Amino acid sequence: GTDYHYPETKPGTYRPRISLPRTHVHARNLSAGAILEAVQQHRAYVGMGETTLTFAAQHGDQVYGIGSDLGRVQGVVTFEVTVNADQPAGCAQLLKNGEVVAEAEIVSGRAHAQWWSELNADEPAWFRCDVRDREDRYLAVTNPVFAGPRREPTLYRFGDFLV
Repeated sequence: GTDYHYPETKPGTYRPRISLPRTHVHARNLSAGAILEAVQQHRAYVGMGETTLTFAAQHGDQVYGIGSDLGRVQGVVTFEVTVNADQPAGCAQLLKNGEVVAEAEIVSGRAHAQWWSELNADEPAWFRCDVRDREDRYLAVTNPVFAGPRREPTLYRFGDFLV
């Protein structure tokens, strides 16, 4: 995830943010094809440092990972997040449509939270996990898990903006 444009100040020395952020991809194996497939399916999250996490949704017997689209499901969906942070304190937040709906404190570098939501098959929703340190800086952000009907973006053309 690094885009590095600074020359070495002395041979072998680099600024401290090289290799940050990191993109974590949930691929079925360690091959170029599997990694590209996982990225195309949005099974990834961005993290700073060594923070790792799992984030999943469950509807009935079916478990969905990061980036999944549950489709038009009706009823209760349970969400679960587990965080192993390289920071001793902070919080893991579960968001629904951009609003924090649950939070778990990071204690000794670990956090675990569960939350449920009653879904309406006709209402689009998205759920995401954010992890922050005690200074409210991001340690990790997942791709969302989607539910409900798929929203189609509005297509604008250049002429639409001319007065």
